[in-house]
Amino acid sequence: MRSIVFCILCAIPCLGWSFDDVLWKMSLQGGYSAIGSVQAASSSNGFPLQIGLGANFSPQWSSKIEYQWINSEHTSGRDIHFHSFRILPRYRFFDHQRNSLGLDIGLGYQQVLMKNTDLVGQFEFLVGPTWNYQISDHWDLETNLRYAHSSTQLLSPALHRIDITCGVSIKFGNTSAPLPVAYIDSDQDGIVDQSDQCKNTAFGTKVSKEGCPRDGDGDLVADIHDYCPSTKRGVEVDTMGCPIKERGRGLIDGISFEKNSPRLTISAKEQLSLVAENLRQFPNIYFVIEGYTSSIPNKMDISKARATTVMNVLASYGVPSERMSAIGLSDMYPLIDSSLESEQTLNERIEIKWKHQL
Repeated sequence: MRSIVFCILCAIPCLGWSFDDVLWKMSLQGGYSAIGSVQAASSSNGFPLQIGLGANFSPQWSSKIEYQWINSEHTSGRDIHFHSFRILPRYRFFDHQRNSLGLDIGLGYQQVLMKNTDLVGQFEFLVGPTWNYQISDHWDLETNLRYAHSSTQLLSPALHRIDITCGVSIKFGNTSAPLPVAYIDSDQDGIVDQSDQCKNTAFGTKVSKEGCPRDGDGDLVADIHDYCPSTKRGVEVDTMGCPIKERGRGLIDGISFEKNSPRLTISAKEQLSLVAENLRQFPNIYFVIEGYTSSIPNKMDISKARATTVMNVLASYGVPSERMSAIGLSDMYPLIDSSLESEQTLNERIEIKWKHQL
């Protein structure tokens, strides 16, 4: 019996290299067995050692051929040896990150050998859960809890046994065969694809539990690209993850509008062509056009309309519109605080502010 099993287990791995559509797993396990006799109402303990070879045929289904040897001591003081060969289909019903749970249900044939007694052959029925943990791409940790019922005749029970075993499995053969979902980690960041919200993370990048690049300060710039990784939450940042700081601002001279209107004068349009020529020299700077008015009716709407008019003219002169924005600030931040209308008109102006690199 042992010779036959040994030959089978040695031959099947060779087949694994021949069939390109199957991923193979070989396991070695040891553990503890509680053995009881239904007929003799006796019990004993044993220590199983088992070797198996399995093949994954789909993400949920696999099958395993297994040989088990148990050394046990009978209540009479005589050693008992169990040699069994079984076939165990497995259904995997739960996957989470590197963990998976499955159910084994199988049949086997067992030989029981006791000193000064005849060799007894028995059929086995086995059932029980299994837990698998992926250590790496090629190694797994596997734990099994099985109930085995054996008989000298298929429907006449003689022994029942509970086995608890634990060991390692090595995977080989075709690595492109369908894998259980719990094994697939496309970007190798330690988070399997089933739970990975960023499946194409660059190799070596530190990731969160969701599988995305870490962003310690929550500014939406990953730590790997963040030059300011400790920015306070809520602070607006640039593309480098640093707080946006105003780099400069200035008053655009010579910009005038028709009274209480966003329409530019002819001379103002000519002046803006010169301004646009200067702005085009800074292709990576973002500009904010600010419109200000005096205390006139609809001052907020007019200030925003004037800023927008200036922005559109600059865009027509070649300044990319995606590098500009316009805001209206009405009569806030006056240059001259006066009640005289002639002096208040000096507060009607356009300022330009450049902020950060794109």
